[in-house]
Amino acid sequence: MSIKNSIVHYVDKNLVTEEVSVNCRESVLPGSPELEHLSGQIKKNHRTKAEKYYGFFASDSDSTDPQSTLSLSLDDYLNEKLNWIAFSKGLAEAYGSAITASMLATGGYLYLEHYTESAKDYLLVAILSQVKGVTVTDELSLESCQYLDVANVQSVALINIYDWRESAETQSNKQYITAARGKGNGKVVEYFKKMVGFEESFNTTDETSTLVEAVDHFCEDQSLDATQIKEYKKKAFSYCDDKAKSGEPVILKELSYSLDAEDPDSFLQFAMDQKFGLGEEIPTDRRELKKFVRYSGQGGGMSIAFSSDLLGTDVVYDKGSDKLIISKIPDNLKEQLLVS
Repeated sequence: MSIKNSIVHYVDKNLVTEEVSVNCRESVLPGSPELEHLSGQIKKNHRTKAEKYYGFFASDSDSTDPQSTLSLSLDDYLNEKLNWIAFSKGLAEAYGSAITASMLATGGYLYLEHYTESAKDYLLVAILSQVKGVTVTDELSLESCQYLDVANVQSVALINIYDWRESAETQSNKQYITAARGKGNGKVVEYFKKMVGFEESFNTTDETSTLVEAVDHFCEDQSLDATQIKEYKKKAFSYCDDKAKSGEPVILKELSYSLDAEDPDSFLQFAMDQKFGLGEEIPTDRRELKKFVRYSGQGGGMSIAFSSDLLGTDVVYDKGSDKLIISKIPDNLKEQLLVS
């Protein structure tokens, strides 16, 4: 990986007056171990986010009201009509405009990076915030400090420039932007989407749910017994979770092989014949993948979750009486029950 250009700007919003100020850096960030560490941590955390959204520039769609000029200014930068400083300042101003209309947005550090990896160019756009912490000095005393909260990035988008330019020629790829949400946000926050000009085309949660459903139907179609079903789902979870941990998509053909090496195309053919709408490559949501190996449900003031291995042993479902019988109650739950 090679960082071509990087920069950070600060955008602040006064929640009382609602006035937005933009403090722009006037030069490219110099190469340093600190920059390499920051860059690596943002990309690692983005890659391993449980839930990501895939999409494209709204201005590249048939929409008559494109949401952002980022795609235009990025094109100007890549064609050397804009230098890096001017390009990044334009995006900082767009960030300021975007949060003006958002009551909850307070601003943050806008980090931009143009880098190459595996002969492809990428643009990283991230909004970072600072948090307070405590450090130990050389004299072994405690001091307060502030640091960038890289582990909980509020909003981050990764634009695959190679795929974007290829999409402009082929009009086929609509998944060249990957966006991840920060904690507490049910979706990519609207002001960030507006700034980037992001339009969603692919939701990992929905696609993962469809994948789990496809494996369920496949097990039924194969008339597998309970033990075989558990084994199939364990294999599916193991393969898919390994892919998700590394930030790679599930390859449907590879998954089919991992389920049954003796008949490697059986699941692939089934999924295609049943028209689940799954693509050859499926970015996944790790939380949804747990449905392969866990049962869970909530309602009526109750929430229950347990490993699929326990069904039929420590957890028994009586269909006739519609009762769930639980043996070997966890000690911490038993303690609460005994004092109630």
